[in-house]
Amino acid sequence: MKIRILIISLVALFFSESVLAQQVWSTNQGDLKIYPIRHASMVWEWNGKTIYIDPVGDPVIYKQFNKPDLILITHSHGDHLSAITLAGINAVEAEFLVPQD
Repeated sequence: MKIRILIISLVALFFSESVLAQQVWSTNQGDLKIYPIRHASMVWEWNGKTIYIDPVGDPVIYKQFNKPDLILITHSHGDHLSAITLAGINAVEAEFLVPQD
């Protein structure tokens, strides 16, 4: 029974849409705060800017962050690019840096 509960808990954690612990890197121009979301998705806050990298998953996750100044899409695979996520976040004023494809 305990093994079953452990396995269910680990699977739920793996597939959860919650933001993991923030990491902070000190730079000459202020702290870079990194918020891992899942897989390659993360949010960076640095020098007054908010950068979304490969935003995928439930758009509600991104509501806790400032609207993006920049959205970086590393490539067009579904685990790095989600039209549903992009439609659900406030990206109207964001600049996009995307691959040509």
